[in-house]
Amino acid sequence: MSIATFCEQTLELMESNRNYSSLVDVKTDLIKMQELIEQTIVKRCQGCQMAKSAKGISIYFPLDHIEDSYCTNGFCNNSPWLDFLKKLSLNS
Repeated sequence: MSIATFCEQTLELMESNRNYSSLVDVKTDLIKMQELIEQTIVKRCQGCQMAKSAKGISIYFPLDHIEDSYCTNGFCNNSPWLDFLKKLSLNS
């Protein structure tokens, strides 16, 4: 579960359950985390099997091989990340 999804689902739970209404500080912190995540994300990219609502922060860091489909995405073609991954895989 991504941090963004955790925040979203926890806020929904808090809204639907009166027992959580006293946790105003927690709710405030969750909202702030969502805002910080939104400000932190530089580029959004989802694979064809991921939900269009993916909101988490992640990196592609393959342990054994680089998927061919990854080499064709916009981020991969416009950053040094693929070169970095290739150098790591050659050294392992």
